[in-house]
Amino acid sequence: ACNVLIRADLGQHLNKERESGLHWIVQPDRPVFPGAVAHLRAVRPWSEWVLIAFGPGGSNPFEGLTTKSQELADFVRYLVGDHSIDVEVLAIDPWTVRESVAESYSTTDRNVFILGDAAHRNPPTFGLGSNTSIQDAYNLAWKVAYVSRGLAGPRLLDSYSEERQPVGANLVRESNNQIRKNTDLWGVLGMAASSAEERTKQLAELTQETPEGAARRASLHKALEDKTQEFESLGLAYNQWYSSPAVYLEDEQSPREHLEGDPVVQVQISTYPGSRLPHVFIDSPNRRKMISTIDLAGKGAFCLLVGVEGSKWRAAADKVGKDTGIPINVFGIGPGQEYIDIYRDWQKKRGVGDDGCVLVRPDRFVAWRSPGKVDNYEKQLGQVLNTVLYRDNL
Repeated sequence: ACNVLIRADLGQHLNKERESGLHWIVQPDRPVFPGAVAHLRAVRPWSEWVLIAFGPGGSNPFEGLTTKSQELADFVRYLVGDHSIDVEVLAIDPWTVRESVAESYSTTDRNVFILGDAAHRNPPTFGLGSNTSIQDAYNLAWKVAYVSRGLAGPRLLDSYSEERQPVGANLVRESNNQIRKNTDLWGVLGMAASSAEERTKQLAELTQETPEGAARRASLHKALEDKTQEFESLGLAYNQWYSSPAVYLEDEQSPREHLEGDPVVQVQISTYPGSRLPHVFIDSPNRRKMISTIDLAGKGAFCLLVGVEGSKWRAAADKVGKDTGIPINVFGIGPGQEYIDIYRDWQKKRGVGDDGCVLVRPDRFVAWRSPGKVDNYEKQLGQVLNTVLYRDNL
């Protein structure tokens, strides 16, 4: 495949009711680069674009061309159907569709860690490449910091690969599945045929009152339905559940609830340990500081979220924090607390009672939760932190 950065004023060619930053263009009878499938992605509306083109089998259709090659400007003019527009080619960048993920993100001696493209390579479907790379770093950074400061045992670093490798592997698999579904869609539209005549014939079948036309229309509807995942993929972005000893599950009465539906599309929001801390808008008692629960956590510290009956959890966090040096920020959510649950969304999502708590790691993933009261609050909280931080290995 190949990316070509261009400057061209294409605003006049956009449907004003459907202005969009991404346009797939299928032209089975195009004489310039026949058989290549391309789309235009807006960079600066509507004067700067990236032309992304796929040749047969995902090849680079512009092999050997440079920014000075007139063929590239002509290709853009054919795509938009206007041979009078000015096209300036700014850059050309060939690339290869990758489907690779490292089996492990770290060495057994914990001296080498990989992340980003060194750990996982995938096509840009879903647009999660940079996100996933940043998440790798976010998972690793606090663990390195805690081990370096003597707050956690070295084995905490093993959890980096345990938690992040499955996420990378899932992204690589699903993003390449979308490329394959793109290929299926292009085939239904006739772009897989070897000649312009056959490509045009197959595309025309969509309009015909024939058995072949009916079959091709059915194939088109299925191919488009299969692409739903790419455009409604919140589940793939959100549903990351960490399973490692850096997550404490011993107080859970049942396994994690099974997700009904498509995990790429459907979002599973929960405080089950190993899950992302759910986002909920809360507010200060004077209603002047609306904030997300996500913004309470992070900043290099553990976060303990409690309810109205959480005074003993507060005292335990204060004592354990002072004894161990582990930073623990405590916030109450509810009547008379630091924050109020203005829409009652936290009550619906917290998964614990007013006398329970939710412990969040510095990377904003839930480390543990207690549904309610315990016999010894300080001992319980200390045991959880000792376990998830491998402090027996100090």
